[in-house]
Amino acid sequence: MSHQIAKSQRDCNHTFSGADDTDVQPEPKEFIIANASTGMKALLTDYGARLMALYVPNRDGTPVDVALGLDDAKQYENDESCMGAIIGRNANRIKDAQYSIGSHRYVLDANENRNSNHSGPNGYERRIWDCTKADGRSLTFSLFSHDMDQCHPGNFRIKACYTLTDNNELRLDIEGVADKATIANLTTHIYWNLEGEGQGTIDNHLLHIPATGYLPTDAQFVPLAGGARPVAGTTMDFRSPITIGKAQKRETRNKQLRIGHGYNHTFVFEQAADKGQRKTRKSNQTAETDTGAEKRNIRPAATEYVREGSHDIPAQRLLAQVRAPQSGIGMNVYANSPCILLYTAGFLPPMLGRDGHHYQAASGLCLEPGFAPNAINDTTQISPILQAQEHYRLNVRYQFFDE
Repeated sequence: MSHQIAKSQRDCNHTFSGADDTDVQPEPKEFIIANASTGMKALLTDYGARLMALYVPNRDGTPVDVALGLDDAKQYENDESCMGAIIGRNANRIKDAQYSIGSHRYVLDANENRNSNHSGPNGYERRIWDCTKADGRSLTFSLFSHDMDQCHPGNFRIKACYTLTDNNELRLDIEGVADKATIANLTTHIYWNLEGEGQGTIDNHLLHIPATGYLPTDAQFVPLAGGARPVAGTTMDFRSPITIGKAQKRETRNKQLRIGHGYNHTFVFEQAADKGQRKTRKSNQTAETDTGAEKRNIRPAATEYVREGSHDIPAQRLLAQVRAPQSGIGMNVYANSPCILLYTAGFLPPMLGRDGHHYQAASGLCLEPGFAPNAINDTTQISPILQAQEHYRLNVRYQFFDE
């Protein structure tokens, strides 16, 4: 099949940086949401719709900021780590910086060697989003990404809503709709340290990821051909909780860990071949909630979907659990995505963070729900293509507990 190149690089890489796609952005603003009943408080900025700080009570009831961040919203303009940001239109790598939808081939900026990463260099983390709704416990940002923005097709309208619930949760709900078939694979890039930001590395954090498969990568972090490999017997096995530091020592010469300076790997809960095995329930039915204790070694035989109108939306599932021994703070991560990417910040450069704290490699970990990297070009993985007028949804819950 011959492919038509949709637009030239020069045409689609014009810098559209503001929430209204103008070249001049206003000054970043900061916002606070809080829930007095849980003692949780979040600091947000419209620059990249970022989480700047999240205060969670530890086992003694003392608020601890568990998210790495900077002192001032304007400082994020010089941030190269995507700290706390919403990433889009496509998160993580696209091999050779190109893909096809139908007969159209789209050529992107190769901003990381020959590949595209995080839709750079002008990703959504570098935009001023509009604050469209705030009620004290919840805040909604919105962004308009026009046709051929970042060289992706379709006018794409996005909303990202942060909410502090009465269930000790930070909830992040991202929705979008486009007028053409496009790629839609957003994620959140929060760096977590449950001992408190600036309190050393995350090597002592107990991590549980109930996935049986992971995606090994090449040296550029593009998954290798052949789909997911079993985690069993490898340093990628987090089906039973283990500290990150201990997990890395299980295979001292592991090539994958050398490539990533630690973990920069996707854990797969559902691949393209699994989509035929699905259970569907109505949207008003409630899924069982996994507390992370009794189901740590079990992968559901079939993925559960929620029927909304004529569409099946994946139900949220437990993707990861993290626990910090000193603070006693634990966090369950639920999302409706087929994968989660674990990044232990091996490439985080030495930098000055919030309150004068010094950050470096392994000062935090990212848990990025979404589609697999390069899924747009990989038939083994679930496709991130969003059809015209269909609704994109990424629903994430960070549920906190103490022990």
